[in-house]
Amino acid sequence: MSELPFRWPVLGFGPDVGPWGDFLVYFAKPSDFEICGSWTLEHGARLGMHLVDSSGNCWEIQNIRSLGPAGSPLAQIIGAIFRQRRHRLDVEFAPKEPMTLDQVKTRAIDVIDAQPHQWRDDEAIAGEAGAPREESQMLEATKDRVRRATSLQELIESVDVPLAE
Repeated sequence: MSELPFRWPVLGFGPDVGPWGDFLVYFAKPSDFEICGSWTLEHGARLGMHLVDSSGNCWEIQNIRSLGPAGSPLAQIIGAIFRQRRHRLDVEFAPKEPMTLDQVKTRAIDVIDAQPHQWRDDEAIAGEAGAPREESQMLEATKDRVRRATSLQELIESVDVPLAE
């Protein structure tokens, strides 16, 4: 893979794969982007993903292939045992129109609305750590944090977007 053109962090809007639907994921540094697990590779979880970097530049992943196993020999053996090998990647992507932070926020809120089960706190809803909370109130609070974000990094932190595996 050639040098990546991103300003880190990078937010990925993943395509609908499996039972989870559209998803958000972030890449904090190049090594997060250049390596992935077997499931991600086999199910095409990054294929078609739209990427937005911290300067608003955008790309779409058009092709992805394994360059071979990643990690130490011990990590490779453990990955083989648990059927979750890590792969070094060759990724082809095409530039897209840049997005403003407001456009990124709108798209993130659309993902939250489409997949509310990914953004709720079941323990809080059940009242395990205090009074039970309404799911709709929790989702609105999450979307409000997105709306108040002043940078891509703040948006990622405000909704606890998972780090790419």
